[in-house]
Amino acid sequence: MSAPDDSTEPASVLPEHRFAQAVSGPSYTLWARATTASTVASLLLYGGQVLLKRPDVAWPVLMLMAAGGGVLLMSTWYILTGKTTIDGRGIRQDWLTPKEFAWHEISRVRLVRMPLVPRLVVMTGRGPFKAVHGGNKTLVEAFREVETFYRH
Repeated sequence: MSAPDDSTEPASVLPEHRFAQAVSGPSYTLWARATTASTVASLLLYGGQVLLKRPDVAWPVLMLMAAGGGVLLMSTWYILTGKTTIDGRGIRQDWLTPKEFAWHEISRVRLVRMPLVPRLVVMTGRGPFKAVHGGNKTLVEAFREVETFYRH
């Protein structure tokens, strides 16, 4: 693969070919997953203590707590087990509603470094931009290559 130049031309190797061998890994870093798991465990313990000390909590409050806890647990599950894949078909990330972008749908991308999880912001012609998270160095390097290809 030849090194891309600084002109407006995309890299010489199409992403469909460059990522024929899939790059895959966790969507979130180990630090983000550990922080999420410990926070959720702490919240569950605290909620249990509150309910044990005050068993006379009104049922609407209990239903609200149960609904909030359900949403929290579903989000936590995907943070702990989510996977991001870049392959010949495009970019995918497991989530409550899976994020899938075929190469032909992508118009622009940008790698954004955030404190806990680097992300690739993907822009298509169908609605708002979406962020795809990369939880390891291999994915972040693949994000850099994708960004280089779509640099305009």
